[in-house]
Amino acid sequence: MDMAFTHVCLWTLLAFVLTWTVFYVTNRKKKAPELADAAAEERRDSAADVIIVGAGVGGSALAYSLAKDGRRVLAIERDMREPERMMGEFMQPGGRLMLSKLGLEANAAAYRKSYMAASGL
Repeated sequence: MDMAFTHVCLWTLLAFVLTWTVFYVTNRKKKAPELADAAAEERRDSAADVIIVGAGVGGSALAYSLAKDGRRVLAIERDMREPERMMGEFMQPGGRLMLSKLGLEANAAAYRKSYMAASGL
């Protein structure tokens, strides 16, 4: 009888330790992203000098220009899905001049070269 009681106590203790470990690990994994998200949101809210709503062609160019001038910029875009219609895929005559003024002309040339290579042109 004494040996059976010892086994029951040991198995109960083992079950308790394993259950506590599982709950601790799963609860810690849930709390870590929440804390990280809260910290990132607080940093994002307090760190921006300028908030730009809309990260299209104009909003992105404005954000880039302001960031180059040393301002802390937060650009917010409502929908990051790819649009169903074509928007901003073609370079208008003044587009290259504006990219040059922004200092991004080399990036546009590299993009065009990689696009042509990928499409087999």
